[in-house]
Amino acid sequence: MARLEASSLSYAYVTHTNVVHDVSLHVDAGEILFLLGHNGSGKSSLLGCLAGVLRPTAGNVVLDGVDLATLRPVSRARRVGLIPQVHVAAFAYEVLDVVLMGRAPHLSTFGTPRASDRRIAIEALERVGLDHLRERHYTELSGGERQLVLVARGLAQRCDVLLMDEPDAHLDPRNRHRVLEAVTELARSEGVSFVIASHSPNSALTFADRVLLLRDGRTLASGNVVETLTAPLLESAYDMPLDVVSEVVAGRRVPRAIVARRTRSAQPP
Repeated sequence: MARLEASSLSYAYVTHTNVVHDVSLHVDAGEILFLLGHNGSGKSSLLGCLAGVLRPTAGNVVLDGVDLATLRPVSRARRVGLIPQVHVAAFAYEVLDVVLMGRAPHLSTFGTPRASDRRIAIEALERVGLDHLRERHYTELSGGERQLVLVARGLAQRCDVLLMDEPDAHLDPRNRHRVLEAVTELARSEGVSFVIASHSPNSALTFADRVLLLRDGRTLASGNVVETLTAPLLESAYDMPLDVVSEVVAGRRVPRAIVARRTRSAQPP
């Protein structure tokens, strides 16, 4: 599979105000990297740069030694996929048709999906538990179901690196766990690399190999779960009091949950 590496990335919108500042990271084949930080910390913009959707104002993104900016869009889409936070369908496509759009980079210019593409799309729907909705219109689904369809579309793309922008944002605990279990299975069995922007440090505790904490577009901390998901670093990232609940396993302390700590004014009478 592939190694994706970003060096000294910065990105600014038309206001010339940087929203990503000098961020470097890498994700190896079969690795799951979580991006954590408060709203506006630069997670989505960083993903856009990693996907080649946004052009960095400084730095570069390299995939297996090749600068991503030098790849043709279709070649890049075969290697790197992006699952966005929101997708507004222009037409009332059936769910299976939306998932089949993930196969587009693998088709010829005017080609239509083959039987093998349909099998891959159906398998992706099965992974997220939505095979029974394949003939429903996408516009008829709930917000959580739409999010699962977008995840299935990304899985159907069968790329080397999959970037996911808050894939669990609208999901209940069962479906959140289902999606992240599917991510882990693909990472371990097929070597797919994942970069996941999330607002759930607890999901990172369970599923991340490594974590990058962002604050105001800058790297606050980077490393494994034990190194990064500490109370002081998380409180700095989120500007709120947090506790890390741990247990001792084989003589070492292992974090198990991150919980918000009540402020004094919020204590019950």
